[in-house]
Amino acid sequence: MKFVATKTADQLDLQALHRVRERLVSQRTGIINQIRAFLLERGIVVRQGQRFLRAELPPILATPPEVLSPRMHHAPIRGRIH
Repeated sequence: MKFVATKTADQLDLQALHRVRERLVSQRTGIINQIRAFLLERGIVVRQGQRFLRAELPPILATPPEVLSPRMHHAPIRGRIH
């Protein structure tokens, strides 16, 4: 039977940071995809990727209420994409 060396505190800290970062990136991706899906249901197409959504969102939110409802204008998507 092979034994594995015990990880140092620095290695454990780094591993924890990588796991947290991976989860945050995954959540951000999910939120971006969800926003894109909401917009697509209203006929607004946005390319994949955070930078495209960040670039397109201000003009989209400036559209008249016939395209996006007032609820969507005030949805918590403003300032949420980092």
